Amino acid sequence: MLVKAVVDTNVWVSGLLNSAGAPRQIAELFEADLFVLVCSNDLIAELVNVLARPKFATRINKEQAERFVALIQRKAVLIQLTDILQVSRDPKDDMFLACAVISDSDYLVSGDSDLLDLQTHARTQIIRPVEFLSILEQQPHSQES
Repeated sequence: MLVKAVVDTNVWVSGLLNSAGAPRQIAELFEADLFVLVCSNDLIAELVNVLARPKFATRINKEQAERFVALIQRKAVLIQLTDILQVSRDPKDDMFLACAVISDSDYLVSGDSDLLDLQTHARTQIIRPVEFLSILEQQPHSQES
């Protein structure tokens, strides 16, 4: 069975900014259907807003960003966020935690210390991109190189 994960905006932005590294590999593994991405329209809206910021808009190809957002909209399991509780030090992170809980996700993948410091929330483990990549690489069906 495929792992189910919520991926923080910072991971996707890093993957679009860099041609190598764990965030880019996670994006490629998502595209290859090697894990189930769970998100909500709120999370997609945040990604679109962050990618439109001048500091990223000049460094990330607009068409590539639009294609990636469309890929998420097409392939991710979309859920409706309800009852977003304040759990994190940063209230903007609470929608990621709510998404993970509502969807009963295995992992929340982030580079954000406000989330990583929590370590777990409900049954969801909160881990760095490199840790998630290691987990995905251990799955029998993702051993191709």
